[in-house]
Amino acid sequence: MQIRPEVYLIKGKASNLYLCVDEDGLALIDAGMPNEQNLVLVEIERLGYQPKQLKRILITHADIDHAGSLAVLQEASGATVYAGDLAAQSLQRGKSPKHLPSLIQWLSNAFFGYRPVDPSCIEFIQDGDELPVLGGLQALATPGHTMGHFSFFCPANGVLFAGDALHTRGNH
Repeated sequence: MQIRPEVYLIKGKASNLYLCVDEDGLALIDAGMPNEQNLVLVEIERLGYQPKQLKRILITHADIDHAGSLAVLQEASGATVYAGDLAAQSLQRGKSPKHLPSLIQWLSNAFFGYRPVDPSCIEFIQDGDELPVLGGLQALATPGHTMGHFSFFCPANGVLFAGDALHTRGNH
């Protein structure tokens, strides 16, 4: 679903993903659950692009519902992955960061993971960095949901990609 002329919403099972169209290619914000890569690949093709035109994948945080299909999408496209250092550590392990109650965190780590991302594909971001997406996307450290959480703000069009920094359930 188009939410701005250059921004498309892709509804995943547990999180939203955003595909951004730039002159030099595509950027994806978050990568969904494991096995959701086809949601992204189908949207890329529907818009008339090829997977290799996906140049950048920005990760708000490394929970399984935001990074589960990342390794597959990165390999299919050759895209550079942008993540904060704490998220990058989790991405390289293929595990969600520690932020859940102990038993749930143990179960999550023991039974739920995702394919690790090759460290050579990751570019580290810091608070205040300007990323080459939508004419200059600002990386904003927004720890809370996870310590390594980032949001991304586009001053040119006023869009904020908040990941789980802003989280709602149902109609609330």
